[in-house]
Amino acid sequence: AHRVFKLTGTELMQMFSAIDAFRNSAVLEEILIAAESDHRGRQGAAELPYPQANFMRQIFAIIQQISAQTFIAQGFDGKELGQQLYQARVAAIDEFCRANAP
Repeated sequence: AHRVFKLTGTELMQMFSAIDAFRNSAVLEEILIAAESDHRGRQGAAELPYPQANFMRQIFAIIQQISAQTFIAQGFDGKELGQQLYQARVAAIDEFCRANAP
């Protein structure tokens, strides 16, 4: 989470997938709380903001809205469906990061 502003859409999707965030978003929240606690526990950082956590929450909220149903309606299924969904989410992350990263 500390490096979120430097990660690509593909790297962020890999992270969300690796922690199984789409099936259990509570895991993501636990990781963000731990990262913020780590940040605030460093000398002189207790009162400093930790914008990375909200940035990741915003990204995840956006990509959760991208549904497989859209691609099913377009005739995709199986592996192609997964690829379309993945690519759409990566593109949405990249777009959000371009517009919002510091």
